Amino acid sequence: MVGKAKSKSSRSRSSISKSSLSKSSKSSKSKSGSTSSGSQLSEEPIENFDLYCAIYVPRAGNYYHWAFVVNDQTIQMPWHIFQVTQDEHDNYHPSYLQVDPMASDRCMLPLPHLGKMHPAWFETLAARIGAIQVPGEAMH
Repeated sequence: MVGKAKSKSSRSRSSISKSSLSKSSKSSKSKSGSTSSGSQLSEEPIENFDLYCAIYVPRAGNYYHWAFVVNDQTIQMPWHIFQVTQDEHDNYHPSYLQVDPMASDRCMLPLPHLGKMHPAWFETLAARIGAIQVPGEAMH
């Protein structure tokens, strides 16, 4: 999840716990409607989530950092960022944030759009990403 860069920048960001992750999944709503042939249950259109790649210039060193971003416009805080981070003197580990990636002055714009995803897949995606073992060693 890294690539060479030429610029340096410094800015800290706070993370939000994974408990907020489960609150973001939405199920589709249905409403009753009537037709000339009688009453019928119809489903409201489901708005798919947009998938992006956020690319950040380095805090230190010469490696870009990237993150997988899901945008859900149906909730108040629609941004979900999945990334790999490294604590000082520790190995790499998966990380989840619920913050707008474009709020960071290190985020390169525009965000590359990767595609769309049905909302029903969000929890599965989040669980699978969280279960990925991240190889790598701490750099001291």
